Amino acid sequence: MKNNNVEILEDLTTAINKIIFWREFTFNKNKFKLPNGDNAELADNVVWLDDTLFIFQTKQRNILSGDDNYKNDKWFQDEVLKKASKQIRDTLSFLEIHGDKQISNLCGLPFRIEHIKGNNLHKLILYGIDPLLSSYYKNIKCKISKTGGFIHLFHFKDYFTVCNTLITPAELNIYLNFRKNVIETYPDKSLEVPENALLGQFLSDEHKSKPSNNYIGFYDNFYNDVQEFDFSHLFDTSKNQFVSISGDDRNQDYYKIMTQFAKLKRAELKFLMPKLDRIVEEAKNGSKQIIENMMALDTDCAFFIGALPQFDKSNSEKVNKMLEYYTSLEKYHYKAGKCIGMFALGDKQNNNLSLLWCYIEGPWEYDNRMDKIENEKYPFKGQQNYSRVKSYRFKNDIN
Repeated sequence: MKNNNVEILEDLTTAINKIIFWREFTFNKNKFKLPNGDNAELADNVVWLDDTLFIFQTKQRNILSGDDNYKNDKWFQDEVLKKASKQIRDTLSFLEIHGDKQISNLCGLPFRIEHIKGNNLHKLILYGIDPLLSSYYKNIKCKISKTGGFIHLFHFKDYFTVCNTLITPAELNIYLNFRKNVIETYPDKSLEVPENALLGQFLSDEHKSKPSNNYIGFYDNFYNDVQEFDFSHLFDTSKNQFVSISGDDRNQDYYKIMTQFAKLKRAELKFLMPKLDRIVEEAKNGSKQIIENMMALDTDCAFFIGALPQFDKSNSEKVNKMLEYYTSLEKYHYKAGKCIGMFALGDKQNNNLSLLWCYIEGPWEYDNRMDKIENEKYPFKGQQNYSRVKSYRFKNDIN
């Protein structure tokens, strides 16, 4: 039977993950009845984002009177290094074997386990314990298992610090890959530095250097300009408004759209957000029909967005076709595998904003008709569609 401290840690992990990864991609109710009658349970928390999979196991030490280093170290050996590691390995086996099972995300929507697999696989054990844990165990940052491979170990406070610094799923994915590489390359040096030193090294972009306490300065001096790339308000404000998706498979397209936004890096979001804000503002309060675009090179996804301030609902079918047309044209122009289109539709009379989305995916193929349209009517000719923006800034760089 789980103690209250363990349940609190699990709940906190879920709360953080549904903010960082969004509730659409977070799963925490993962108990099953197997055909032989046995009960089975996945890890405490699973996050699935397209080709990226995060598996979380949490462990919390009860604070007892008379505890000492020996008892805490013994708990760490048994519960974190052994039991939690086994639970991670069992989860990996379960995902491989039971493809007919379904798990529900925090929105209550079910997904089959057979689809929940990723090329970027991250295994994390988060633990909470009082200060009596010895320095040696406090500084251990991974467990290497013969069958489970590399497993990240995080004190819960360190995991919170990482999430509070990196903010986006794409950044956390990159950081965990960096963290694994630097720990495997410099196993002894990684034991000598705290998590904020590794985090500072990541922010400094010196990913191939030895870990050092000198990198703590980069973490301390980091300027976390969240307001420049946070787009959650766009989706939050649309929850009580008319939001629709063009196409036949709307539920799947919704997740694909959310996934592509979640996979954008900070620099790409900094480039896209001013465009999105301008589109929404023009649709709500302006009078001009304006369009913007962007190409996300790393995810092979193009974006087309436009504002239609004087939207008449009687023209819905026409607007749908127009959005599909521009989304297809944008995808063709960039030779992209995916393209997201969005119209912000303004209704001044009712003081309302509607968002119409379109998602198109598929291999690029030469099309004579589209080629002619691109050469003659492509609206973004000569425009710089993406510039490399420095991802991380530091306080001494800010005027």
